Amino acid sequence: MVSAAAPNRRGMPQLEHKGDRGAMSEYQYYEFQALDRRLTAAEMADLRTLSSRVALTATSAIFVYNFGDFRGDPEAVLAQYFDALLYIANWGTRRLMFRLPQAIVRREALEPYCVADAITLETHGSHLILDMQINKHEGEWIDTGEGRLTGLIPLRDAILAGDYRALYLAWLRACQLELDPGADAEEADEVEDGAAASADYDGAFLAASTPEPPVPPNLKHLDGVLQAFIEFFELDPHWVAVGAEASASLRGSDEPLAQWIGSLPEAECRRLLLRAAQGEPNIARVIRQELRERFGAEAPRAEGGVRRTAGELLALVQTRRRHAADEQRRQEARARMLRLEALAQREATAWEEVVASIEQRTTAGYVQAVSQLGELHELAEYRGEQATFQRRQTEIVEQFRRLSGFRSRLTAAGLLKV
Repeated sequence: MVSAAAPNRRGMPQLEHKGDRGAMSEYQYYEFQALDRRLTAAEMADLRTLSSRVALTATSAIFVYNFGDFRGDPEAVLAQYFDALLYIANWGTRRLMFRLPQAIVRREALEPYCVADAITLETHGSHLILDMQINKHEGEWIDTGEGRLTGLIPLRDAILAGDYRALYLAWLRACQLELDPGADAEEADEVEDGAAASADYDGAFLAASTPEPPVPPNLKHLDGVLQAFIEFFELDPHWVAVGAEASASLRGSDEPLAQWIGSLPEAECRRLLLRAAQGEPNIARVIRQELRERFGAEAPRAEGGVRRTAGELLALVQTRRRHAADEQRRQEARARMLRLEALAQREATAWEEVVASIEQRTTAGYVQAVSQLGELHELAEYRGEQATFQRRQTEIVEQFRRLSGFRSRLTAAGLLKV
């Protein structure tokens, strides 16, 4: 039976968060997917007791709430019936959970990426529940979750295959939320570099001295699924770039599967073939793991390097952010220079266009004329010829002194003093 609702110690955020955004409507989205098997009729009947409006199939269940809350324990429902869960609340909570068979994945390999209240592992029978979540109250609200989980499902296969890039990116996201609140603020310059974490975040207990976990290979080569993961959790690209600096580029090595299988006793081959024919979940990965263990081989992995601390990564992020801002200012300055130099080549024509726009005696004409005068004023400041500009504008204002609509727009634009 489905577990009854109970306080969750990491927990889904409760309804009081709705007030944080005034009159905005509440939205909570739970999507479960079964990947290794299909639900039975009895299991589907059990799941319907959680909500009469559940969108239920033999491989998925979707619950959407605008009022009220989920009546079950999401982690227990995942552990009992499904292999993946995506949860979104429009006040800022995002959560992705996978059920992983312990026959394939080793807990000790995943634990270095864990951060209290952000990335956790729980044992449920023969499975591990991997829970990745952020709880924040700033930034863009999500009001739809449809289709997001399907795009993230391949991450589970990657983790089962020993690709822990998603786990490392989740760890970086915890660093960003705990140590770099400016990256999550609606106005990033409201928070200075290195500022303490937001008081609204009930902390992941990740300190600046925390060493980073093993850096997986190929972080410089992120596929569309990992990009979707970064987008879903709103991971700042500067954090991704800094993490990738220590990531090796590694090509998957071809394991001698044919040789290994040829060395097996005939009875062992029949046993493995029978398991495959019976459709055992994840049988290809299970067989590969058994072969590695039998022949003393390890899954391809990167060599370990010097571990940085979360604080050192933050300092690198801040440096990259400053360099990026400096480069953007240089590009904007160059673009402005080119624009003004192009305007200088047609300055005489531009002044004629100002007069022609005013002579239309329409609102659109006045708006166009004021915009053109603004560009000519910027050109005059760039060349140090403000007096010349002021003289020519005064002549135009005098020429059209009876056009109050033009004068009022010119005044509103700050080009004409009252």
